[in-house]
Amino acid sequence: MVADDPDDIIFEKTVGAATAFTCCDPALRTKTVKIVDGKSDAATNNITIGVPAGKYLYGVLNGTTTIDGNGGSVLLTPRTDGSGWF
Repeated sequence: MVADDPDDIIFEKTVGAATAFTCCDPALRTKTVKIVDGKSDAATNNITIGVPAGKYLYGVLNGTTTIDGNGGSVLLTPRTDGSGWF
């Protein structure tokens, strides 16, 4: 993801496969982003969301989160100090 990506990122994959996704540097964003399983197969083909090295996700350095339910989504808000996402 780059800093000027839209507010909603919808994964509408054409094949069933697990997907890894890295958020942009939170210091470059000011708004929340919503990441959605648009194919509705995340229970089988998880979407793993990570952060750039040295950044935090939900308070965990270099953390990840996973969308693992069909049609699931995650809302991520950049921390005001640019250190990570919550």
